[in-house]
Amino acid sequence: MRSKHFFFTAVVVILLGLLIYLISSNGGRTYTWNEHYKELSKGPYGLAVVFKLLKAQAKTEKFTLLKKRVNKALPTEPTEKSNYVFVGAGQFLDSADVQTLLTFVYNGNDAFIATQVLPFRLMAKLYPKTCKE
Repeated sequence: MRSKHFFFTAVVVILLGLLIYLISSNGGRTYTWNEHYKELSKGPYGLAVVFKLLKAQAKTEKFTLLKKRVNKALPTEPTEKSNYVFVGAGQFLDSADVQTLLTFVYNGNDAFIATQVLPFRLMAKLYPKTCKE
């Protein structure tokens, strides 16, 4: 009788331990919940899916990840139509970058900026008048 009780208790303890391990291990997947917006990361804030979709939608082979400043990378002369996409926590644009970006859009191109805070200089150009309270 005593051995049956010990065996039953041991099995219950092992099953509980296994259950706790399975719940806490999350199936072997770990995620970084820091906002990093890395282009190849498949994590919650990674942009791997966005990159894959943008590359698939590109009509040509010209899909470029810009590493330079906006005023050095975007064309200011009207050429073939293109898109500029920025996704990140914030973007620093000086006055030359803002002017280049606005000229780029004025020439018929598209710009999409997804950020928590729109750059101040760009905001001032897009909305020159402040709201009255």
